Amino acid sequence: MKPLTLKQFADDINAYLKQHPDHADMPVLTARDDEGNGYNLVYYSPSYGTWEVLADEIEGVCVS
Repeated sequence: MKPLTLKQFADDINAYLKQHPDHADMPVLTARDDEGNGYNLVYYSPSYGTWEVLADEIEGVCVS
C-alpha cells in the first residue's frame, strides 16, 4: 500500500464532507493500527517535520 500525499488526504476529506456535511463538526480520530485495536483523538493541526520510521528518515506532514 502506498502512503497518501497531503493533497490526496485533503481531497479525500473534502469529498467525504461533500457526501456527509453533517459530520463537519464531529471529532477526528486516528486508529493506533490497521486492526482498530485502539483510537486517539486528534488535538493538533498538521505540522511539517522529519521522523524516523522503520529505520528510514521520512519527511512529511504529521496529522495527529
